[in-house]
Amino acid sequence: LPLSMGDPCGDGVPWINQFDNLWLSATASGGRRWVQQVTESYKLVMTALGGENEATQVIARDSGSVAIESSQADDWESSRPVSGIPESTDLSDELRRNAALLTLLWGGAVQLLSAHRGTTLSWQVPTDLALGIDTVHTLRLEDKALAQGKCRRVQHRIDIEGGTAITTLSVAISRGGGAGDPLTVPARPDTSLAPITGSPILTTQLGGRLNDPITG
Repeated sequence: LPLSMGDPCGDGVPWINQFDNLWLSATASGGRRWVQQVTESYKLVMTALGGENEATQVIARDSGSVAIESSQADDWESSRPVSGIPESTDLSDELRRNAALLTLLWGGAVQLLSAHRGTTLSWQVPTDLALGIDTVHTLRLEDKALAQGKCRRVQHRIDIEGGTAITTLSVAISRGGGAGDPLTVPARPDTSLAPITGSPILTTQLGGRLNDPITG
């Protein structure tokens, strides 16, 4: 309200205001934020050549999860709300999502390679030729067959009475000669909603939807 004045209207009547902090009207703008957690689920299936047949499949499963947190979900802005800001903001972390999915993909690739190295090839050599061999080495056999793989087992057999010392070397081999597919992180699913057409202002409906909640 205006302050006290002697003749504000020119009619000889003074205006006396003893409460100078009263307002006739006020306009305020405010905003409120809701945070909704959304869970994205991905089903990744990795197979090797020949693994499409169910009879030859060796199935292994793994899972992982990653959480995304952001200060925008807890903090409030102190500035005035500005019109034109989108009604919703996705607080996703694409780098963290890609890192988590790549970890699962590489883990699956290692399991596939490990499953294919279950075949063991063994041969025997004189022990004096295998004294420096251990399971940390990669061995190569070139005879009637050609094979190369990680040393899986070293077994010495010494016969004192017969005067023989034979060592059995075993390597883990897998099928080679192929190239794997690149490990690509799948794209994020589309979670956008279709825009509401028409005027959402209704006198008898809630939620701003144009359809009847009972009859549709």
